[in-house]
Amino acid sequence: MKEKILECKSLSDVCKLFGYPTNGVGFSKVRVILKDYDISEDIFNKKKMYEKEPKLCKYCGNIISYNKKDNDFCNSSCSASFNNNERIKNGYILTDESKKKTSLSLLEYHGKKDKEYIDKNCLCCGKTFTLINTIKKNRSNYCSNECRKEIKSRNTKNMMKERIKNGLHKGWQSRNIISYPEKFFIEVLKNNNLENEYKFNFPINKKRDLEIDEPYSYFLDFYFTEKKILLEIDGKQHEYRKEHDELRDERLKSIGIKIHRIKWKSINNEKGKEYIKNEIDKFLDFYNKN
Repeated sequence: MKEKILECKSLSDVCKLFGYPTNGVGFSKVRVILKDYDISEDIFNKKKMYEKEPKLCKYCGNIISYNKKDNDFCNSSCSASFNNNERIKNGYILTDESKKKTSLSLLEYHGKKDKEYIDKNCLCCGKTFTLINTIKKNRSNYCSNECRKEIKSRNTKNMMKERIKNGLHKGWQSRNIISYPEKFFIEVLKNNNLENEYKFNFPINKKRDLEIDEPYSYFLDFYFTEKKILLEIDGKQHEYRKEHDELRDERLKSIGIKIHRIKWKSINNEKGKEYIKNEIDKFLDFYNKN
């Protein structure tokens, strides 16, 4: 039976040999059997067995760790030193002169390749730039990343304008992101007991409500349904879409919506706080009069 136990590779195998479960109870019973047969439990622990007779580095003689037990050297430095010594033994003398000779040969070989220069004109700014012998010379058309990004931005804008012109652009179908100015005015309206009077990001269907042959909707920031008042908070992006906002306002006014716009300014300073306070008072006055 002792021979069969020694053939096992783990305590679990010994448990199976005696028909015990491979759990704490089974392992306890197996340990008693191992003690009766004078067998050390360490034989099933490969790491402990290795540590009893560890492998030594061929060059420095230091112990090789269990994780590197398949290696012949404890590190790459020992491996290089050992192999270089073997080369010297076999007649290859690694001297400073031979190293220099090898370096010169490599320099001579790589120096044979003449550098090729090519001048190109940047497709963005028109500036002439030079490319050295590289595969990039065939595909690089811009002198810098800034020019590359600028052209990419222009192409995207032109593509979107073309889609809008052809009626292929879907526009916003939903708005899930709330900006900080909008969050701020949600609190303002709440503090003035108007939180139940409006609908936030209220959609106006262009085809149905405005009778315009355009798909999808306008989204109204704060729409007071009973009074048909719209409060719009204009961030910086509205500075670049004034024509769009004017057309939008005309269309909304045509169905009886009264519009009040507030241009947002930072409230991180006293001037900004005073400005926003005055704008809030103007809107409340507008709301009460209508």
